[in-house]
Parts: sequence; C-alpha cells; structure tokens
Amino acid sequence: MKTRLGIVGAGAIGCVVGGLLTKAGHDVTLIDQWPEHVETMRRCGLRLTGTCGDHTIAVSALHLHEAQSIVEPFELLFIAVKSYDTEWATRLGVQYLNDDGLVVDFQNGINDYRVAAIAGAHRTLGCVITIGAARTPGGSASRSASTTAATPSARGASPSCSPLSPVRRSLLISGASAGPSSPSTAC
Repeated sequence: MKTRLGIVGAGAIGCVVGGLLTKAGHDVTLIDQWPEHVETMRRCGLRLTGTCGDHTIAVSALHLHEAQSIVEPFELLFIAVKSYDTEWATRLGVQYLNDDGLVVDFQNGINDYRVAAIAGAHRTLGCVITIGAARTPGGSASRSASTTAATPSARGASPSCSPLSPVRRSLLISGASAGPSSPSTAC
C-alpha cells in the first residue's frame, strides 16, 4: 500500500515537491486556496519546469473547502504555506492525518514550534528546503536550484526520521534523475 501524503499549500515548494513525489509514484493530494490554480492542475495537470526538467504530471488537487471530502487519512502531512498561514493550515491538515501520522513543516525551521503546538511535538518534523522554486502562472511551478530536495531536522520534533526515509529517498532520486519528459502541451 502506498504512503498517503497531503500537502497544504500548493505554491512553489508544495508543487515542486508534490509533483516530484507524485511522479515517483506516491499518493499525493495537494490542497490549495487559489481556485484558478487548483482548477488548472485538475484540467491540465501540474507543469513543472526548471532544473527538474519539463514535466506535466496528473495530480490530485483540492480546494480548501473540499478537504472535508477526504475519507482516507494521510500518513504524512506537509505544511508548505507562508508563515502567516501556518496555524490555520496546520489545523486544517491535522484533521485528516492518521493518529500516528507525522506533520512535516516545509518552512526552513522557522515555524516548527508553531506547527508542533497544534500537531504535537511528537508528530512534527522540521524540514530545511534546499531547493529554489517559483510558482509560475496557474497550474505550474519552476525548480531553480539543483541541490538536494529536503533535509529533515529534529528541531522541536520527533527524533525518528525513519517514516520519511522512503519518501525522502524518492524525493532525492526523482529530483536528481528527473530529465526532460515528453514535451508538454499548452493547456
């Protein structure tokens, strides 16, 4: 059975990481507040460009209000929003997390403690993002750096990173080996 991953915040980092994890075969759901972006991803797929190659990836994307339709809980939840959206995004996401699931804070250690205050320190993993990314027009993002994709940190969080190992490995492999795919069709 595949690991279920939820990403709250389908901006630059959320899209690049979510798209590459989806491409690597993981069950990823992107949850975002921008209606046009969600609709474009549904209709045309998520277009990734830049140092990860040129890919159009069919993704599962939900509007915020559609999160209530999630039936099968996530095993891992990634928080990939701006700092000022941390609390509500974490509260939204943890409702759909397994009892033993983990929350990964994709905010470079800035908000680990804020996420842990809501999700619980035992369920929170900080993460330093070592890639650059930009969200481009609706339904697309561009990766702009070629270093490793993500490095879990233990700041204020669970000391065990083992549940992330398969996902982290997929991130590193898919990011490092992702070459150009078939040309994308404009949507």
